[in-house]
Amino acid sequence: MVKTAEKMPVIVSMGDVAASGGYWITCGANTVMASPATITASIGVFGGHLAMSRFWEEKIGRHLGAARRRPNAAIYDSLDAWTPEQRKVVDRFLGRIYDAFLERVSTSRKLSRDEVDAVGRGRVFTGAQAIGKGLLDELGGSTRPSPRRASSPTSSRTPPSSCSSTRSGATSSRACSSAERDEGRRSWRGDQRGRRRARPPAGPVWLPPIVVR
Repeated sequence: MVKTAEKMPVIVSMGDVAASGGYWITCGANTVMASPATITASIGVFGGHLAMSRFWEEKIGRHLGAARRRPNAAIYDSLDAWTPEQRKVVDRFLGRIYDAFLERVSTSRKLSRDEVDAVGRGRVFTGAQAIGKGLLDELGGSTRPSPRRASSPTSSRTPPSSCSSTRSGATSSRACSSAERDEGRRSWRGDQRGRRRARPPAGPVWLPPIVVR
């Protein structure tokens, strides 16, 4: 996404749900759009596995076993619960993924890691809430222009593809030269960067208590 956005404008239009992995893939786009009711964000990661040895023994009447050559060879099998050491291994693995998620969103949305973490840890927002926290650029979609964009001719999210010229008071359209197109793209990109920097910082978000058993 980042490499593509360096060569051409990339606009992401979210559907009904674009949370967690769906939001991960938006990182690097020039513009991220969503409807007011889109389920978005959920910046976080979790992991687990089934411990079904008692189920097989007490409900089915079967006794299963496993031959392991290393302590963590079957860390994600479906028989035994994790040992304390295995939980630490999984926590470190999930921590690395979450750190990468924070870094991607921080770079893409021009927010600090603390600001992203304040709206992260699995919190889910609607599009209307997410735009106020700097996680979206505008409300709208690919099939209908955003009211914000339609109300302001200078807020176009696409680079100019044609030039205007005035002759005897009449305005006409003509093809741009290569130099004019390059200048238009540079001006457009600078405008987008300015819009992102102008976003207000994310405010505090209440996090309900989470108990892992």
